[in-house]
Amino acid sequence: MGVPHEAAPHLGLLSLAGVLKRAGRNYRVLDQSVHGFDLERFVAGVRDARPLFVGLYSTVTQRGVVCEALRALAREVPEVPAVVGGPDRCRADLYLAAGARAVAIGEGEETILELAGAFEESIDLASIAGLFLPGESGPVATSERAPIADLDALPFADRDALPVGAYHDHHVFGMRLPYATLMASRGCPYRCSFCDSPAIWGHRVRYRSPANVLAELEDLHERYGVRYVGFKDDQFAVNPDWEERFLTALAERRLDLAWSCLVHPYNFRRHREEKLRRFKEAGCDLLSFGLQAVDPTVLRTIHRSSEEPAELAENVRVAKKLGLTVAVHFIFGLPGESIANMQGAVAWAERVRPHYTVFFPLTVLEESELGQTLGDRPPSTIPGEVLDAQVNQAYRRVYASPPLLLQNLLHALRKNPRWLRIAAAQLGYILRSTILNRVRYRVARHGAPASALRPPAPAYLAPYG
Repeated sequence: MGVPHEAAPHLGLLSLAGVLKRAGRNYRVLDQSVHGFDLERFVAGVRDARPLFVGLYSTVTQRGVVCEALRALAREVPEVPAVVGGPDRCRADLYLAAGARAVAIGEGEETILELAGAFEESIDLASIAGLFLPGESGPVATSERAPIADLDALPFADRDALPVGAYHDHHVFGMRLPYATLMASRGCPYRCSFCDSPAIWGHRVRYRSPANVLAELEDLHERYGVRYVGFKDDQFAVNPDWEERFLTALAERRLDLAWSCLVHPYNFRRHREEKLRRFKEAGCDLLSFGLQAVDPTVLRTIHRSSEEPAELAENVRVAKKLGLTVAVHFIFGLPGESIANMQGAVAWAERVRPHYTVFFPLTVLEESELGQTLGDRPPSTIPGEVLDAQVNQAYRRVYASPPLLLQNLLHALRKNPRWLRIAAAQLGYILRSTILNRVRYRVARHGAPASALRPPAPAYLAPYG
C-alpha cells in the first residue's frame, strides 16, 4: 500500500506526557498509526500492564472507535478506569454511557496529574475540577477549571514518548524529515460561527513567549534533528508585537528548519510583501489560509468579511512570487450556501491558483455558535450526497487543471525535487484524494462517522504509578 501521506504526532498527548514526566510518573503513549495495534491487542496490553488509568483522545470523527474501545475495556478490564479527553468532550453522554469513568473538559495538563493522584489514592473524582462524571440523569460537571494563565510554565511536550522519525506530511512539497508539530498559542481572536475554538480554549488568545517557543524549536532541532515543524495554532501570530519578536529572533538563529502555519487572510493586509518576506526569511515554507467561502452573504453569515477573497488573492500572488507554498481551505454546505456559490469558490481557486485547495463538507460542531443555534436542524437545504458530489467535483476541476499541474510541478522542482519521487510512489493515493474522490467520511451530527471508510486512528495515554 505504500507509506501513508500524512502521520501527525498527537501533540496534546505529548504535552500531557511532558507534565507526567516532570512529575516523575511513568506512562506510555500509544498511537495506532505508529504502533499498528488493533482493539484486541490494545485491550490485552492494558490487561497485562494494569495502569492507573487509560486516557483516550477523541474528536468528532473518532467517536465510534473510541466508544468501541471504552466498551471493550469496561467488558474485559473493568478494574482499569478510562478517561476521555479532547475537543469532543461535548458528547460526554456517549463516552460515559460506553464506560468512561470521566470526560475531561478543557486543558488537561493540571487535570491529568490530579487524576493520577486520585486513582492512586482512591479519591472521589468529584473533587477534581474540569470533569464530566456519570450521574443518574446524565453527565454531571464538577467545578470549572480555569485556563492555564502562564503557558511558559508548562514543560515541553515529551518527544521521547513517541518515535519522532515515524511522522511526516508528504502532502507538503517542502517536507523535510524528521517532522514535528508545535503550538505557540492557545485560542483564536476570531469568532467564526462554525468553529468551536472559543469553547475549547476560552475567549482570549494566550501566548507562549517568543523565547519559550524558540527554546522548544532549538530543542527539537538539536536533540531530535527535526527539520520541519508544523505550527498547529488556530491562528498563528495574530499579535503584531509577538510576531515581530519571534520572526526576528528565529531569523537570527539561522536554524536548518522549515515550518508551516495557519494564518488569517487579513494577516498580511498591511505591508504585505515586506511581511511575507520576513516569514520566508525566518524559515516559513507554507502558509495555510482558511477562506471557507467567497459569497459575501455566506461570509457575513459566518462572521467573516466580504473583502477576504480579494485580500487573500493578493496574498497568494505575492507569496507565490516569493517562493512560499500556499494552501487555501473551503467549507461547502455553510448556511445560505447554494450550488452556484460553491462553484464560485471553485472558480476563485482556478483563477488564483494556490498550490493546494482543500474542500470540506461542513461538519456541525455542537459547541460552535452554529451548532448551538441550529439544534437538530440541518445547516443547509442541500442534501448530503449532493454536497459530497460538489466537493468531489471541485477537486476534479481544480487538480486536473493543466495550469495548476504545471505550476505545482515547477514549484516542487524548485523547492524539493525529492518530493516528486514520493509523489510517484503515491500516485494512486494522490488521484484518489484529489481528482478521483476526496470525501473520505461524513460525520453524523449525533453519532459515529457514517461511512464505510475508517476515521483517523486513535491514540491513548496510560499513566502508571
